[in-house]
Amino acid sequence: MIAELRQRYADVLAETTVRESIRVPEAAAAHAPITTFAPASAPSADYRRFADELINRHRQAAGPRRTGLPMATADRPLSGAAVWGDDR
Repeated sequence: MIAELRQRYADVLAETTVRESIRVPEAAAAHAPITTFAPASAPSADYRRFADELINRHRQAAGPRRTGLPMATADRPLSGAAVWGDDR
């Protein structure tokens, strides 16, 4: 079934799958996220991987950030004057 879903919805379906564990319903019963209830569990790692995947997809879709502010580099650290245009 998963292979069929991946074939049909490859452009929107996440690569990450969340494994089943008794710890997930235990966390729900305790009104706690699995990542704090059982941080070393497989589902906890899977949810973190899924979050990373979503963040990376968003970053790729958004492209480079342009804030209009000067960027600091190792050779050129920013000072208040560079950011604000004066010596605040």
